[in-house]
Amino acid sequence: DTDDIIIGADSVAMGLVYGSDLSFNRFLVTGPGVSLTIGASGLTNSSSLAIEHAAATVLSSNSTFSAGALGLTMEKSLSVQTNTLSVASSVGSLILQGGTSFGISSLSTFGKIAGTGSVQLSGALTFSFTSAVGAGNWDFINQTPSGTLSSVQLSDSYAGGLTQSTPGLWTGSIGGLDWSYASSTGVLTAVPEPSTWFLLTAGLTAAVVFRRRQG
Repeated sequence: DTDDIIIGADSVAMGLVYGSDLSFNRFLVTGPGVSLTIGASGLTNSSSLAIEHAAATVLSSNSTFSAGALGLTMEKSLSVQTNTLSVASSVGSLILQGGTSFGISSLSTFGKIAGTGSVQLSGALTFSFTSAVGAGNWDFINQTPSGTLSSVQLSDSYAGGLTQSTPGLWTGSIGGLDWSYASSTGVLTAVPEPSTWFLLTAGLTAAVVFRRRQG
């Protein structure tokens, strides 16, 4: 346990890794280019948490954040990957200012933010698909998130940007699917494009006609 942890870029060349409990009153990363990897036991702070100049923060496994009264702020990006970040209920909020990315490998395996603590998302939001999973919906944030996003992107197996069609609703057609993300719920949805449905229906109709003729 400690009051302050200050890290300079010169002192940590390969990044900083925590795999066990780490409790503190304040946490400050000052060196540009310093990366922080959070292990399974997560982070607990009793006062305020500021990760201000880290290159990135990456969850290496399921983790728990317990923010103190002044909350937990990340100025740089947070990568949840396909893990679960549990935010404990507290007076303060988890404030993600530098962009957030979630990994998706299937309809049931994807990164998420859970718990009862409040969450604010700002900046860029990215969904990284390791495979073409098809239509479905993914609830990335169990809480009701607040904040204003600057962009919503899909990457890897599906690549492209969504457009904010109405305040808080991001939509677009990528990879034969119609996508929508609702900022108010944290849910991403993908359904087949109308042309795809038409081709599927036409194919089924032709198959039925062929079977009848064969009969």
